[in-house]
Amino acid sequence: MKTMKKLALLTTLAASLALAATANAADPLFSTDFTGTPGSIPTDFTASNFAINDNGNLYRLAPGLPSSGSQNQLSVYTGAALSGSSANYTVSSTFNLGGNGGYVGLAAYHTDASHYYLGRLNGSGSGTGFSLEIYKFNGGGANNAQLKLENFTFEQTGGIFTGRLEFTVNEGTLTLSLYESGTEGALLKSISATDTALSGGSVGVRATAAYAVSYDNLVVTSATPIPEPATAAVLTGAALLAAVVVFRRTRA
Repeated sequence: MKTMKKLALLTTLAASLALAATANAADPLFSTDFTGTPGSIPTDFTASNFAINDNGNLYRLAPGLPSSGSQNQLSVYTGAALSGSSANYTVSSTFNLGGNGGYVGLAAYHTDASHYYLGRLNGSGSGTGFSLEIYKFNGGGANNAQLKLENFTFEQTGGIFTGRLEFTVNEGTLTLSLYESGTEGALLKSISATDTALSGGSVGVRATAAYAVSYDNLVVTSATPIPEPATAAVLTGAALLAAVVVFRRTRA
């Protein structure tokens, strides 16, 4: 009876260690669904050179601002939620991109208007032509660079491209992935690049003013949950092995 109790106790311990190792691994560092007063800028977001509206729970460029549609606009999260967190993270957002072109982008490692990484879906091609692109902005001039570009085709429904963009910066590897709409949407395209010029910063959204672009459900999560699932497996195995050893010794 005592042997069975010890075995049950150690088995429970193994399960607890596994749960503890994986608990909160996917908990967001920051998230927002952009609820608020129509016409306002969401809390802890700033706009550079333009107004972004919170309209119908969608974060979008304000109509008619600026007058030059060729300008690229950036809005950055300035809150404290990312302070002290790992520099390795993933920022994702669902989006709507009008069928008349333009692009939808996510910024990472933003420290100022001249220093950040950008992952974007470019819909300015003809017809069904799109591209995924990763850029580095590092002070201007030759320090800025397009790190990766890949073209692809996609048939959007009703002239509106609705999907989810995910941009990860992890130990110098930058990965941009495009999914169908929804948290479980299928992966459509993914690209990667490597760069270590920037070492951390906040997140943001970037788009072209002349086009119908909106964002929703922006989420930032750690790109390297600690401990990782492999660690949980090791802990579970160790505890179960200890249970077997105790069981054998007791029988002996």
